[in-house]
Amino acid sequence: MGVSFLRRDGGRIAYEDLGGSGPLVVCAPGAKSAVAFHSDGIALGFDKGPVFDRTIQDAEHTIEPGERIVMCTRTLFEGKTADGKEVGEGYVYRLFAKEAARDTERFLPQVFGSLDRVTDPPLSSTPLTALTLRRLA
Repeated sequence: MGVSFLRRDGGRIAYEDLGGSGPLVVCAPGAKSAVAFHSDGIALGFDKGPVFDRTIQDAEHTIEPGERIVMCTRTLFEGKTADGKEVGEGYVYRLFAKEAARDTERFLPQVFGSLDRVTDPPLSSTPLTALTLRRLA
């Protein structure tokens, strides 16, 4: 599970990765693949007190004009192809980068449609969550 806070001052985002869900992914304009953005710390639930409090750290990233960020559950990477192989993070990150310049309202339907075409059963038959935004200026 990740928690992020978008700040209005210049597109900065602070992110804490609490473990167990999926990454925050950054898609730079023109990149061939998106990149996972990580913060430091241990996963939520491994410690109930001071160790967790001391180790969890924000990571900050400034979202540049044209850049897209995606937060998603790991379900997006776990879809299986007809021959039983996971599509995996690499494929999904390349797909994110390929579609990143689309309008936000079209980005996720295009990504989900592309994943449905290569997964069996279609990934859309599985519960998943994704959130995205793109900085225009």
